[in-house]
Amino acid sequence: MKSEEKTDRKKTGYDHLEIMRGKKVPGTLKKNPGLYSGPFKMGLGILGFIAFGGSFAGCLAGALISKIAIVPSGIFMLLALASVFLFGKGFTEKKRARRIKEYAEYWKGKSYIMIDDLAKACDSRSKKVRKDLRFLMDRKLLPGAALDISETCLMLTEESRKQYEEAMDAKRNREKEAERKKQMEDKMNHASPEEKEIFRVKKDGEMFIEQISALRRQISSYDVSEELKKLEVTTARIVVCASEHPESIKKTDRLFQYYFPSVIKMGQIYADMESQPIQGDNIVKTRKEIEESLDTMNQAMEKMFDEMYQNVALDISSDISVLKVMLKQDGLTEDGMKADKENALF
Repeated sequence: MKSEEKTDRKKTGYDHLEIMRGKKVPGTLKKNPGLYSGPFKMGLGILGFIAFGGSFAGCLAGALISKIAIVPSGIFMLLALASVFLFGKGFTEKKRARRIKEYAEYWKGKSYIMIDDLAKACDSRSKKVRKDLRFLMDRKLLPGAALDISETCLMLTEESRKQYEEAMDAKRNREKEAERKKQMEDKMNHASPEEKEIFRVKKDGEMFIEQISALRRQISSYDVSEELKKLEVTTARIVVCASEHPESIKKTDRLFQYYFPSVIKMGQIYADMESQPIQGDNIVKTRKEIEESLDTMNQAMEKMFDEMYQNVALDISSDISVLKVMLKQDGLTEDGMKADKENALF
């Protein structure tokens, strides 16, 4: 039975945990330094002080008569002082061991404990508790335990440490996002009207793409999910196009103010109807209508995207025409080279 228990501890890596009724109890100490050695050192200190202090007193009395006794009296005095120091060390260790024993009894079986709660429960100061915990962890007497960054919480299990790390990651992400938004707002305060419009379009586009993506995750219908996915992609393209060509921003206003809110509403209704246990005729009919509407919306979006590039296409066509004329004038095209030869004959 003992060999099986040893093997189990080795496999799980919980050698420091006490086994109680088949359960591993977090927060169990490997040992508590000073619990027994403290009183032992105190006893030795008392005995040493009595022995060496008495010898020192005797030699000191003898030193008054003979100078020979001065050296032994000095040695006995040092030994007596060392005994006092040993007593003090033992007394300190004994007090710390008692505190640690109280801590361990209080946190036993818990996954984590707040330092202030522990200090209050054990009638101690938070600063003293932290010092004692660092003493234990520095000597690896409380394996698996860890203090948080601000040293306000003692985590006693792997699970509590993971939860803490996840919470800290989430906090850092929130802080980064808040900082990013602040920087963006500061930038917008000093931006030109055109830059503000571009920022507005990007912000609206990102918001709707997030909402469409969330809806897509709720809906199990493959066809509707694909329609929403197309809508995400086209919306992203439209936002990019509007950002690069601000003259087309006006085309997006109606999209964000009227069309998209309707699409989100339809998606929410579809998700709700899809989750109903009974799919009656009205629900089936409405779902079908929403599917068709999403398809129509995608076609309209693709047409809008194409129209947004109309001015760009016209500008490029004009540039191409001018380039051709200039190349022809410089005799760098086939027509231009032929004309040069004909002029050369005359």
